[in-house]
Amino acid sequence: MFSKRLSLLPILMAGFCLTVPAARAEFGVKDDGKAFTIDCGSIAPLFVQINKSNGDVLSMIYNGTALQKGARKSQINSGLGKADVTSRLLGDDRILISVTTPALVHYYAFKKGDAAIYMATWAATCPSPGEMRFIARLDRSVFSMGNPDRPGDGTSDHAIESKDIFIQPDGTTTSKYYSGVKFINDNIHGTRGRNIGAWFAIGSHESCSGGPFFRDINTQTTSDTEELYFYMFSGHAQTEEFRKNQLHGPYALCFTNGSVPTMPAMGWMKDLGLKGWVTERGRLSGSATGLMRGVPYTVYLANDAAQYWARVGPDGKYATPAIKPGTYQVQLMRDELAVAKASVTVGTTLMTQDFVDPGLKPYLWRLGLPDGTPKGFRNADKMGDMHPSDKRLAPWGPVTFNIREAVAANLNDFPAAQFQDVNSGNRIAFNLTAERLKDRDLEIGVTDSQY
Repeated sequence: MFSKRLSLLPILMAGFCLTVPAARAEFGVKDDGKAFTIDCGSIAPLFVQINKSNGDVLSMIYNGTALQKGARKSQINSGLGKADVTSRLLGDDRILISVTTPALVHYYAFKKGDAAIYMATWAATCPSPGEMRFIARLDRSVFSMGNPDRPGDGTSDHAIESKDIFIQPDGTTTSKYYSGVKFINDNIHGTRGRNIGAWFAIGSHESCSGGPFFRDINTQTTSDTEELYFYMFSGHAQTEEFRKNQLHGPYALCFTNGSVPTMPAMGWMKDLGLKGWVTERGRLSGSATGLMRGVPYTVYLANDAAQYWARVGPDGKYATPAIKPGTYQVQLMRDELAVAKASVTVGTTLMTQDFVDPGLKPYLWRLGLPDGTPKGFRNADKMGDMHPSDKRLAPWGPVTFNIREAVAANLNDFPAAQFQDVNSGNRIAFNLTAERLKDRDLEIGVTDSQY
């Protein structure tokens, strides 16, 4: 049920963040006193201009097309106002732009031959107004096809909730909130136009907050702007505090001819001297037993400095990515519900930790599986994509649900959400034999986080 918390050239360009030998000799950075202009030296030329007074991205020109227009620029948060912006050329193939304020340092890095803006953000505290994200504000006339994976992020003149959820003339609903993908699945997301694509490749969520199943805004389509986000922290049903004094990322804004890029290598950024970069790391691996058939399992690690996760394989084994040394609270997740926990101290070697799913308590009947999700209930599969009033949803009721078996096979007959003004009066009917008439516990799982 629910968690308590919870030609060859086009071929090369099609699927990569263009890590190919540079065919152009112009790689470098120019300073006109007001802005740095970077020529990435990529086969499909990419020029990026960064404001020297505040670190905003003033322009991006890819393969001859201007990707950004209007007064609002691409920037960390909604802009830093004022910052110390410096440029360094490292060897003949890397450029680092550092944007420094007293509490935040944002980095832009460029690698010769790559049509990408590599980034990382160090922050002492959560910036005002209580969230941290990078926003690429792109020209909608160029990126006219929008988010290929989560298209329900458009606006309209008819807001029905929080000024950010809209109903369209055909009765469907849209919102930037519906563009999000759970962190565990969100490695690359982006937006497209004709023969062009812009994509955020997330090298690491380790300093983000919320765990593997948290999701946040990825895109928003407005009248003239296609906004592409990487959210590191927000107050949108956030379940964890901001991780202070940590480097967020690395992450990269990649440009292609429209196809989804492969994840670019970002390990080269370790030599840039980024504040908070941790090179020496360890790993955790182990086995999980007692697993329920057909249910996904994840091992989730978290402390005040970082978070990580690893999927449990069909053989019950798991292995984490490289992680910062420290003591972590580690949880075995049955889908999205923690069912076993341990405290593990990880250094710079491989540690092991095994888990057991204890299974379910004895029960007379149950609706759904205690797995941290409303899977199987009516409309549950659409709740992350549309407003409850969307015409595409099945009726919410009220209904009378009759218990006929210990594990309900017709779970879809019972609505996934209960609304006082919509389906008040939902009933569950069941019979108890005389020998079963005794004190019983009714356990109800509800969410306190996004689904």
